Amino acid sequence: MIFPYISYAPWIRLGALLLMLLASPSWANAIPQFTLSDNIESQSIATLHWADVTKAATPSEAKAALESGELIVEGFTLPTQDASHWFAVTLTNPTDHTINPSLYLRQSYPEIVNMHFEQRVGLQKTEWVSLFNGSDIPIKQRSIRILSPAFSLSLAPHQEQTYYVEIHSKWKLLKLSIMVGETQNNSYINLARITIAKIFIGLALAVMLVTMFMYFSFRDSVYLYYFGYISSLVITVIINNSLDLFFELPITDRSILSLCYNFLAVFFTLFVGQVLDSKHTMPRFNFILRVVRVVAVITGGLAWYDGNFFHYTLIAFLPLMFLTLGMTIYAAVMGQPSARLMARGIGTFLLGLIIAILLNLGVAPNNLFTQSSLLFGAFVEMLIFSVLLFKRIAVMNEDRYSANLALLELAEETNRTKSAFISTVSHELRTPLHAIIGLSEVLVSDTSKVSPLKQSEYLGAIHSSGQHLLLLVGDILDLSKLEAGERRLEKQPFTLLELIEGCHSTFNLTCKDKGINLTIDNQFTGEYPVLGDITALKQMLFNLLGNAVKFTDHGTVRLTAAPHAASQADSSPGVIFTILDTGKGIQADAIAHIFNAFTQEDKSITRAHGGCGLGLNIAQNLAQLMGGEITCTSSVGHGSKFEILVYLERQ
Repeated sequence: MIFPYISYAPWIRLGALLLMLLASPSWANAIPQFTLSDNIESQSIATLHWADVTKAATPSEAKAALESGELIVEGFTLPTQDASHWFAVTLTNPTDHTINPSLYLRQSYPEIVNMHFEQRVGLQKTEWVSLFNGSDIPIKQRSIRILSPAFSLSLAPHQEQTYYVEIHSKWKLLKLSIMVGETQNNSYINLARITIAKIFIGLALAVMLVTMFMYFSFRDSVYLYYFGYISSLVITVIINNSLDLFFELPITDRSILSLCYNFLAVFFTLFVGQVLDSKHTMPRFNFILRVVRVVAVITGGLAWYDGNFFHYTLIAFLPLMFLTLGMTIYAAVMGQPSARLMARGIGTFLLGLIIAILLNLGVAPNNLFTQSSLLFGAFVEMLIFSVLLFKRIAVMNEDRYSANLALLELAEETNRTKSAFISTVSHELRTPLHAIIGLSEVLVSDTSKVSPLKQSEYLGAIHSSGQHLLLLVGDILDLSKLEAGERRLEKQPFTLLELIEGCHSTFNLTCKDKGINLTIDNQFTGEYPVLGDITALKQMLFNLLGNAVKFTDHGTVRLTAAPHAASQADSSPGVIFTILDTGKGIQADAIAHIFNAFTQEDKSITRAHGGCGLGLNIAQNLAQLMGGEITCTSSVGHGSKFEILVYLERQ
């Protein structure tokens, strides 16, 4: 029974050995081989990968480490880990003649891209040969003078050669692919993608020129922010495609150029905030934009210190774009006109960005469109934003036209008002002047015919007309001083009791003659000494009390003086004077205009009561000089209420 099992033992041991070999990493991760042919189409090749965290491995050490490396079938996304990356691939020439292929990177951003291979020296000895490339190597010093790191190789008939590619890059989260192609096609490597980048740069420069012209024309900061955004975008495209190498900039570390991403974030947030007017319409979103700018400055400082921190900017930029898209959609739903176009522009850019991310993850197909999707998205976004700014100009022109039209109407209304004022003033001036001239002529011509009683009456009328004329001229002079800003308040000591009693004594006799009651309500205790311009206060109170008495035929005129509760703890407490009457009242639509110069509620008022419509305007200006204002409420047929708020210093 045991014999059959013994006879199978060699086969069992052989099977176990095969399983061990299959499970061995060195077997599973053997260096991929690529067989060359006479007509090599440009294509990505599989490689073996190893990350050197010390960034100091020699080719011999990398060769040993790659025996347990990771298989990369197509494309490799640089992780955020700070390390250099080694790739190994074996090329085989099965033909009877020499083949000269090229090995190159589709992307051009790594600082160091070196190739190492072993070359036999004599019968037993080999030595390492190293070829240097990468964005830190000027184009004129490269064996193949193109932007993408490329190496021209030569394989003899039936030769098999393993190549080790060493890559150092401070740019993280970006995908690179190791390609193989024919040497004679070196000048066409990445030509289509670089041509698209150059077209984008040319169009962007044209947009920048137009934007700067608009800024100097309109002096609107939104155009300056957009210019900064497009400038940063152009520099980003130049750096991503290593086009800056053509300029041979005197810098030793190109990673410093990645700061253009930080400027991009700063100008983008400024532009979005200005277009959406987020400071006033969306204050919380405006705060987020300010935080993003602070983060961009901080990450920029870290990248300036060490270019390896650059990828943090990329990590922060993507959620910012999605957040901004969400807020612009919200603003569009709320009816903001510019938000809809902005949402479309940002959405297009995000679509290109998502395609680029999917390409890095190996989900999207690798072709010219997906490789340039971010450029296409940025280009469409740039066009949409430009349309948005041109529409902004149209809206600004419409607003300016409306404003100019309103100013024209205001000027015409002012001219009409001034014409009416001149007519009214001329009438008001002629009336007392005619009285003065007529009565004085009677007195001068023949005094013997005029009795002493009549002479006294005529002289009183002349004096009254002169006083009226003096008040009218005084109002006109006061208005001109107030409009020119030449009216200055005086500080002199007086008491509120003195002021209120003066008002009562001035208007009490007139009220008795008209048969109306004048009542005083002084809510201040004692004399209440203060510092202020008593002349200006009297002018305001006399004007409002005079109007109240003038337009009240029966009932009561009431003057109230009370402290302003909100300011009593201050060194300059407020005082409220209230004039309440039971007169005819003021129409509701006229209240908004009664404080304008040359304005009266009704032209018939001038004919019935005199005046030229300056008193309330002067009183309002004086109240504002004292830090307060005059307000009015009225009901037609029931009377009016005027409140004067002024601030006086306590003695």
